Amino acid sequence: FWHKTVMGWQVEEYIIEQTGVDLATVFDQYLRTTLIPVLEYRIDGSTLHYRWADVVAGFDMQVGVRLSESDFTVIHPSEEWQTVPLELSDPSEFAVDANYYVTARDVTVEEGAGQ
Repeated sequence: FWHKTVMGWQVEEYIIEQTGVDLATVFDQYLRTTLIPVLEYRIDGSTLHYRWADVVAGFDMQVGVRLSESDFTVIHPSEEWQTVPLELSDPSEFAVDANYYVTARDVTVEEGAGQ
């Protein structure tokens, strides 16, 4: 793009082409809305339940989370609930990698209140 006037969509297409990853919904989420993606989660014993909320339809972005004492693990949330084993001796140590611009929301109390 040296010495050219380009449109935002051209930059987006270039990034998608170069990475080989369809980032269209990520661009939609972060460039066209004011919503910060929310990783909703609940911990049930040694199982983590998680999903995306406050996202554009079809939002597809991985995120790093602490599932064990050793390091962060990458998960691929969607808008549907998913599960993964949690190997933390203290479940309160669960965390989202701060390098991702997302919010985490523990919905354990919210989910349990309606049951």
